[in-house]
Amino acid sequence: MDSEDDMFPVIDAKSLSDDSNGNNIGGCGDDTDNYDTDDNSASCDQQPYKVLNEDDIRQRQDDDIVSISLVLSVTRTASSILLRHYNWSVSAVHEAWFADEDGVREAV
Repeated sequence: MDSEDDMFPVIDAKSLSDDSNGNNIGGCGDDTDNYDTDDNSASCDQQPYKVLNEDDIRQRQDDDIVSISLVLSVTRTASSILLRHYNWSVSAVHEAWFADEDGVREAV
């Protein structure tokens, strides 16, 4: 990857619901909606996702690093390494760590 733009592609709402020909491929009006059929309050105007900017992502990463660091009593650097190893899943880090701390230390 040559730039940060390659790592974080720009995705707009239209590209999420239309194919290259402009046909609706997922979203309002088709049978593939991810809404619970019993919940009639969901509408086409509601978005089931939130687009994060770079600052939001960095803040969430920092929050996760601090959380792991405090819970496991490890350095921020060790927390970062653990989170990267477990694809930034705090719960996966906790599960693995508390199941086999020595094994996690060896693996990471």
